[in-house]
Amino acid sequence: MKLGSTSWLIPGTYLENVEIVADKVDFVELLVFTWDRETERILKYEEKGLLELSKKYGLEYNVHLPTDCVFNVESAFEFFECSNLNISNYILHPIDGIDVFMDKSEKILIENLKEDILIHKKTVFDIGHHLLGMNVTNDFLRNAKEYHVMGVVDGIDHKRLDKNTLGVIKRMMKYSKDLEYICFEVFDLEDFLHSLKLWRDYFDL
Repeated sequence: MKLGSTSWLIPGTYLENVEIVADKVDFVELLVFTWDRETERILKYEEKGLLELSKKYGLEYNVHLPTDCVFNVESAFEFFECSNLNISNYILHPIDGIDVFMDKSEKILIENLKEDILIHKKTVFDIGHHLLGMNVTNDFLRNAKEYHVMGVVDGIDHKRLDKNTLGVIKRMMKYSKDLEYICFEVFDLEDFLHSLKLWRDYFDL
């Protein structure tokens, strides 16, 4: 099982964030929540550096595609597919109009949202969305290739991982036979390091 981080742990660019965890994780999930000229400019400029880190550390990249509209989803997807980066998975929210895009690549995984769950042949289970919104089904979990892991405390997600939430996650994992990626979806470096240590200690890794 591969352990990874998001690309937002400190204020900075994609490359700056990847650099600080490249020796600690198996993959980094590049967060691309919209697609505009500035995002494209940064990624074009940093592509070489991201590729070098990938080769040096054996680092994989997943991409969280835009969450605002299908046009931006397609634009971001085409950018990465034409880049030199080898993307392992594309994470996609079930937003309006996405049906025509879902089968465009075997690398596309559909994430559960608080207000929407879409069954797909490959899925991403988000524990925060599950606990604070609609509960996923066993069918969804059976197709889960990636988990988004975090702490959920007092009705707030994206906290540092805690033992109570970790216990819930462990119970869900028995349904996910093809689970390969664990992404700690917290947006603070210290919270990430805490979560990673807690996970490794818990599973004796």
